[in-house]
Amino acid sequence: MRIVLACAAGMSTSMLANNVKIAATERGVDAEVEALSTSALDEAQWRTADVVLVGPQMRHQVPMLTERGAAYGVPVAGIPPQDYATANGQRVLEQAVALAETRKAR
Repeated sequence: MRIVLACAAGMSTSMLANNVKIAATERGVDAEVEALSTSALDEAQWRTADVVLVGPQMRHQVPMLTERGAAYGVPVAGIPPQDYATANGQRVLEQAVALAETRKAR
């Protein structure tokens, strides 16, 4: 599963991305996690992503990114502020897995 964590500049999600990777390893989930800016979500990123989770500071872009993701069949959701602030990799991984299941159900 390829999880994209998107934020303003792609740097503030780096610690969260690392924690999601650790949580995935601990749970035996095969996951590639990448942190990048919302502006870096180009066609190649959309084509290879399974889910896109957006940092709270960019939540105003979730509707637009959801629409864009729909064109590629990629679900998009905002990361809950508490999970983002605490870099809770376990909770964000659970969110990504649940979101990926909605993609499979389509």
